Amino acid sequence: RGGVASRGGVRAAVGEPTLAEAVRRVLPEGASVIVDATGSPGAIAHAVELARAQPWGDIARPCPRYVIQGSYEAGFSVPYQPAFMRELAFLLPRDHGREDLVEALAAMAAGT
Repeated sequence: RGGVASRGGVRAAVGEPTLAEAVRRVLPEGASVIVDATGSPGAIAHAVELARAQPWGDIARPCPRYVIQGSYEAGFSVPYQPAFMRELAFLLPRDHGREDLVEALAAMAAGT
């Protein structure tokens, strides 16, 4: 507590008894952004369930995002129905650009 990450708004949860239950204690509506840095195809099915639900017709709220930052040796599958019901957007960046670093540092400095 009190570190750079927490001052920047990062919260952590220990995945007990399940990861989904731990995340729901911290984020009752679910996560708006999931960053998967595991490289483990089996983690995707569990992580998709962590995303915030997207009500039908709610165009005012942006879709939750699933950022696949880990490296995968082969392909992976996504559980279609849970991802579809959350209107989950998948992002597969290869690296980061300078503008990402500048934006992240600015958000941290602003406390957002």
